[in-house]
Amino acid sequence: MHTEKQMERWLESETRNIAMPDGDRRFITMFRLFWKSYDSLITLSGYTPEQISGWAVEEAGLQGMEFQKAFEGVIAWLDDQRQRRWSRVKDT
Repeated sequence: MHTEKQMERWLESETRNIAMPDGDRRFITMFRLFWKSYDSLITLSGYTPEQISGWAVEEAGLQGMEFQKAFEGVIAWLDDQRQRRWSRVKDT
């Protein structure tokens, strides 16, 4: 269980300068909870920032959406997949 203070902190915005697949960098602002997932995907699952931003560029083009929303969607999807894998491992 998380405290109310922790949850409030996760809902604060944070801006970071992320690496793009073409070598460029882009400022992204998201809730700290999304950044926590992003960091876990890189640290625990072995994705690179360029992979994640590359998939977001691709998704933005395919869906006709802003990069920011695509970036958040990619993180949410990858994090969901990671959690599903861990729950299957835990259940065995």
